[in-house]
Amino acid sequence: MKKSLHCGFALLLLLLVFDAVMTLRTAAHLRAGQRRIAEVAGIRIELRELLAAYVDADTGTRGFLLTGEERYLEPYRASRAAIARANLRIKSLVTTETRLAALRERIEALGLQRMAALEAAIAARREHSLDDTAEMFRRGPGKELMDNIRQLAAQLDAELETTLTGLLTSAEERLAFTKAVTLFTHLVIAGALIGLFFLTRRHFGEREKLAAVERASRDRVEVLLASERSAHREAAQANKLKDEFLDVVSHELRTPLNAIVGWTSLLREGPENPQELREGLETIDRNAHAQARLIDDLLDVSRIISGKVRLRISEVDVRTLAASVVEGLQPTADARGVKTGLRAGDEAMEVLGDPDRLQQVVWNLVSNAIKFTPRGGTVTLSVTRTGSAVALEVSDTGQGIRPEFLPRIFDRFAQQDASTSRAQSGLGLGLSITRHLVELHGGTITAHSPGEGQGATFHVEIPMIAVRELTEQLANRPTGRAPLPATTNGATVHARLDGLRVLAVDDQPDTLAVVDRVLTRAGAEVRTALSVSEALSVLRDWEPGCIISDIGMPGEDGFTFIRAVRALAPPVRTVPAVALTAFARDSDRDLAAEAGFSDHLAKPVDTAALLQKIATLTRRW
Repeated sequence: MKKSLHCGFALLLLLLVFDAVMTLRTAAHLRAGQRRIAEVAGIRIELRELLAAYVDADTGTRGFLLTGEERYLEPYRASRAAIARANLRIKSLVTTETRLAALRERIEALGLQRMAALEAAIAARREHSLDDTAEMFRRGPGKELMDNIRQLAAQLDAELETTLTGLLTSAEERLAFTKAVTLFTHLVIAGALIGLFFLTRRHFGEREKLAAVERASRDRVEVLLASERSAHREAAQANKLKDEFLDVVSHELRTPLNAIVGWTSLLREGPENPQELREGLETIDRNAHAQARLIDDLLDVSRIISGKVRLRISEVDVRTLAASVVEGLQPTADARGVKTGLRAGDEAMEVLGDPDRLQQVVWNLVSNAIKFTPRGGTVTLSVTRTGSAVALEVSDTGQGIRPEFLPRIFDRFAQQDASTSRAQSGLGLGLSITRHLVELHGGTITAHSPGEGQGATFHVEIPMIAVRELTEQLANRPTGRAPLPATTNGATVHARLDGLRVLAVDDQPDTLAVVDRVLTRAGAEVRTALSVSEALSVLRDWEPGCIISDIGMPGEDGFTFIRAVRALAPPVRTVPAVALTAFARDSDRDLAAEAGFSDHLAKPVDTAALLQKIATLTRRW
């Protein structure tokens, strides 16, 4: 019996060692797979940044070629460094993959040719006129090189996607194999335990200990499986958030571009009167500034993530700063029908801080309050002294904040309403930037709201003396307008739409005004609507020959509108309809077709392309 006990315990020990080895090998395999997945994801991110840098270089070069001003080369110079960094990082990550390394080398070689072509165009522009340089640039291989770069980048991305899929498949197979082996091992262990129980029940009381060993082994495997499932869920959520953010960025950047491009095309042909010239230039200026603010927010977030935000410390009179912000935003508040108020005490309200960044904090809070307060509402800014700190409080009677969203109000890209029918635009970055700037000044910021529809209050406290010590100075922050997009020279032949009735629907008045003028000049009879309900009201007593509609609109979006149109009685239900939208992905085009649109055009759209599309759909071209 003693010999049987020794053999039984030896077998049990071997099984436990085998189980432990399998568990450790599985964990090591999963860690290696996670590292490789992270490397592949890093390559894909660097690849997108590389393509973006080439586009920025091309944009900067075109700006310089059109104007001859050296300041337009800033994006080009910045892109050269970004391209070099991206190529270096991609190279360091693909050294072990021969196929990937070959594609990377081809992309780098084509990129060198493209940058050389841009450098040659810049040199030619410095020596020759715009027309000569433009002719050389058009005949050059630039577009073909960029197309080849994009094609190779797509191939590399596809290879990376295949690699990523293989890694995930390998991890799943490894887990399945480990689970099967563990199950088998546990069955054998269970048999050994039963045998040992009958052999040792007279001499030993170790039943509970052996069961505990089995449970511990099973728990280790379950922990590994739970960790893998959690990592997979987090990766899927991160990918979803990335796609949603890219959608929002694309929409918010394309919307002002559409008005800019449309008015540029109209003014290039010559304004009909001075009033039209002023209106066009004001619209271009307003939308260019709006786009510059969006880009500034994105750059601020990049600085915050990389820890490069620095402050220029000086004495700041918070009362004066608050008054200037309220005064600067008064025209906006008046236009929206919102009342503003400022309450400030007579005590000294000076703090040590960066005046520009503190103004940015107050501006963000007050402008947000105005944006989310309906006509007839009130926004109040209070400045008081609380002990050794200055307190700023912005309260409004606007739409308020839902309780479940309040804890995430200061998160990056967080928006209470991120649907295509949301009433307010934006990237969801302003409050995140505000919180970071307040904390850099050693302060705190909190948000309070009784609930949706009951207004909100933001409370900021900045110490009057204690501020974070910083040894570096803040780099000059871009404040100028973003360069306007390049356009081609020469007159454009536009299709004629004489006598054609067209209904245009868009919640942006600037965009609607451009479309109205373009179609009217082409001879069309145009009616416009700022919402789905207004458009459907027009259709009750007016039959158009074509419909142009935006997709992202507050309340009811373009999909809702076109479905309602297709449900009407003939002949309105069969009218051709074009989706003119800033949602420009292939999936957005498919969604538009499924909803009932005849065609899809992405903002910003060239006026000639718009007229030609309408003429084609209405059989006039």
